[in-house]
Amino acid sequence: MFLMQDRSKKGKRLRAHNKYNHHLSRKGYANLLVEMMQETGKTEEEIDRAMLWKKARVLKTGGFQKDVRVIVDRIVSFFLFMSYVT
Repeated sequence: MFLMQDRSKKGKRLRAHNKYNHHLSRKGYANLLVEMMQETGKTEEEIDRAMLWKKARVLKTGGFQKDVRVIVDRIVSFFLFMSYVT
């Protein structure tokens, strides 16, 4: 009994250090990648991992947390710049 409580406390302590939490539940990145491949028709190599990171952090309401929003804006501006350059 005490072992489970200690493990739970350790897990909570480690989880508290995560700054950018994903919202994939049990799906995971592998199934998110498959889902994106089916939606876009792109191959695994064509889907950028930054886009996976961004999609993994979308809230159920459709937006992002404030601290994640800063990183998402940087990702979007980078892709806009790359599409303009090429």
